[in-house]
Amino acid sequence: NNNDDDDVGFPRMVFINKHNQNSIPFPTFLNKADDDNTLSLFYKCAQPITPQLLTQHLKTVSGYYLVGGNTYTMSLFHHMWNDQQLPPQTQTCGHMQLLRNLLSQNKLFYMGHSAGAIMSGSNILTATFKGIDAFSIVTQPYNAPFLKLPPSCDETSDSSSFFVSDKNNLYKSRMQMLHLMNKYKAWRG
Repeated sequence: NNNDDDDVGFPRMVFINKHNQNSIPFPTFLNKADDDNTLSLFYKCAQPITPQLLTQHLKTVSGYYLVGGNTYTMSLFHHMWNDQQLPPQTQTCGHMQLLRNLLSQNKLFYMGHSAGAIMSGSNILTATFKGIDAFSIVTQPYNAPFLKLPPSCDETSDSSSFFVSDKNNLYKSRMQMLHLMNKYKAWRG
């Protein structure tokens, strides 16, 4: 259907409001003057991440696609979320082990791009081959407003134990990242 394509043949993406089934076009950029409704709808579509939500989605999908990005940050956050305290009645393992179990049972497929592909290995040391991932960027204090740390991590009670206090201090931020990578065993894939 040509009505579902843009001028060059790519499918148009839309936001669908799950409450009233109205849809609006997905914008290619946000302009504050006229896209407040789009931004509001975008936030309504987002769900907070919980171990239960990860488990529910992994058990109901056919495949798992992990995008590219900073391998170290991706691995750290996957391991932080994986180590969440789980209610006994919901599951006995974190989402990463559940993903491995479902893969070994041929219940879903895994596809990854760049860092997502590296995460599928037994460790993430091949990320050093890329030479482009900033190892310590996530611990910089200016990132604090943009990161949501997992609820049961020690760092959530005092975010200063996650972020370094000296902005742009490369030595301190790398040492902090080494500490976090070791604490959460995030060198594993």
